[in-house]
Amino acid sequence: MSFTCAELKGEGTTAAETVSEVTVEKLEYPEAGCKVNGSPGVKVDMNGCNYVFKSVGTVSVTGCTNAAKAIEVTITGGCVFSIPEASVSNLTGIVYHTIGTTPNREVTVETNHVTINGITNNGAPCDALIGAGHSSGLVGTYTTGNTIVTGETSAGVMKDAWFE
Repeated sequence: MSFTCAELKGEGTTAAETVSEVTVEKLEYPEAGCKVNGSPGVKVDMNGCNYVFKSVGTVSVTGCTNAAKAIEVTITGGCVFSIPEASVSNLTGIVYHTIGTTPNREVTVETNHVTINGITNNGAPCDALIGAGHSSGLVGTYTTGNTIVTGETSAGVMKDAWFE
């Protein structure tokens, strides 16, 4: 089974010009662009969770606000997969690339086979998708994807951004 989302929105703010990590907040995967096995009907609820990207090539999830401290992926029909905050800590597979030319450079954040352990689901509603008896200890892989990060001033004016 595969989940795909065409877009990820979020905000990361820093006052420093040089950083070794950035926390991306207000994350949203627009529902219209998310699919399971190529079909629409997937909703991703971030539950206040943030992504923390570190310059060493890792990603973590922090700050989830719901009781289960998890990202929830709901598929039409009531199947819900939960990705606990604790399952996404310093996962490897993040690569950064600078694109463009000064003074309008941006950074591409490339994910490449980021493996997530400890995914659970709500049982019976998911049985038709993954088979009965597989409600916990699931492993997922974020296989590929790129996100372009643009630097902006507080006034919304583009600012040069790069990765070294």
